Amino acid sequence: ECLFVGHVYGADKLQEEAKRLCSSGMGPLFPPIIKWVVPSILGAMLGYNITEECKGTYGGYPRWATTIFGWVLCVLIPLSFVLYGVCRPLHLV
Repeated sequence: ECLFVGHVYGADKLQEEAKRLCSSGMGPLFPPIIKWVVPSILGAMLGYNITEECKGTYGGYPRWATTIFGWVLCVLIPLSFVLYGVCRPLHLV
């Protein structure tokens, strides 16, 4: 969400809307924080959690079972959506 708001929608545009709706603005550091700092922290947290989850087994299941039915599916399903979106032209009408 931060990547979409910061880069696609525009952090400056969001800051202007917030300034228009509220009497106090968000400050000059809002755009770089929403574009770079927050996604970096969330990415580091995600990486740490994934490495911690990969260290042990889950509920006594063998490692191959958790790899195939857990991690591979967690990667393949979103990746298939991305590849489908890239390979298929975008038709909105």
